[in-house]
Amino acid sequence: MHIGSILIYGGNFDPPHIGHTRLLGAAIRKLNPDIVYLLPAYHSPFKGLPVTSFMERSRMMRLAVAEKLPRRMSRMIRIHPFEMLRGRTTYTYQSIRYFRRRHPGAKIYLLIGSDCLAQFNKWRKPREIAKSCTIVVGRRIPCPGRISFGGEKFNFDVLPGWFPCASSSSLRKDIFSGAMPSKLMASSVRGYMLRKGLYGINIQKWLKKHLPARRFRHTLVVTGLAQELASRYDVDLNTAAMAALLHDAGKGLSAEGLIKYVRGSRICAPECLDTIRNQPALLHPYVGADIARRIFGVTNPGILSAIRLHTLGTEKMSILDKIIYIADISSEDRDFPQAGAIRRLAFKDLDGALLIAAGEKLQYVLAGEKWMHPSGVKLWNRLNRK
Repeated sequence: MHIGSILIYGGNFDPPHIGHTRLLGAAIRKLNPDIVYLLPAYHSPFKGLPVTSFMERSRMMRLAVAEKLPRRMSRMIRIHPFEMLRGRTTYTYQSIRYFRRRHPGAKIYLLIGSDCLAQFNKWRKPREIAKSCTIVVGRRIPCPGRISFGGEKFNFDVLPGWFPCASSSSLRKDIFSGAMPSKLMASSVRGYMLRKGLYGINIQKWLKKHLPARRFRHTLVVTGLAQELASRYDVDLNTAAMAALLHDAGKGLSAEGLIKYVRGSRICAPECLDTIRNQPALLHPYVGADIARRIFGVTNPGILSAIRLHTLGTEKMSILDKIIYIADISSEDRDFPQAGAIRRLAFKDLDGALLIAAGEKLQYVLAGEKWMHPSGVKLWNRLNRK
């Protein structure tokens, strides 16, 4: 079969949404290529690692295409493992070189959204890309009529109409927080996600079964706030979401259950014996971290640390540790007077919010004449020395 033209469309597709399929459908209708190559990214230069595997994203994209595009279009689409087989960050110019070798003489179209065009000058070898293929743009935001590098101008084709500004990162944020934006995804993709428990859905099912209803609702609210703070401080949103979802995983156990778990699993919580004698509820963060590791296979040390430290804190805390600590105490479901002030301050001054939050916790302990855990005191003293 002679291949006269190919269309390349890359992205994380994590998960795929209506913006992807509408853009793809419009490009196929206008260009009528012989083959369409979808390239799920291994690691995008401008984004973090995908949350789901190449196979899961490929399957979801295939489902979305089959549901949202005519059969004539879906038959010409190939989901290609080029980036997965390379196993490292792949730049667009490398993909174009590969498919030019694979289809010598074929006209190459590169499909992107206008939001990506706005960053085109930051891509690797943008001049080579602009010269070696025809760039086709779908408007999500207004875009210029041409692009230029060092005074040399390049034209690109603009698809008719406007396309949804849906983003996979926003969808993941909502799903991790317990929402399912049904209008933005194919129903078959939603069903697949639910069956496979993707984007924290498996964790939510477990938490709903093992936590009181109010605690489960609190967890979802904390997860939303943690992702907003993570975005503000350039922390990976998916890492923050996982830590927030699991931060209270140990809360479903009674004091006796926590003590039994700690002893049975040989968990080394700080001041463990004193905590068991005086305030065993404070063991729940360490039990939660163990549940995250043992039941859900979490090995990321940053996530496990944030779960362990979200209640008491310690002298040295990472940004993620601070985010989960603050999100837990200041989430919108908290009704004590300072919660809103801490939450607002956190978006401007994370350490300032941490200081107020630590002080609130100490005041609560003192007012209740409870045992004061040394880790909470160390955090307070450390923040005041700063």
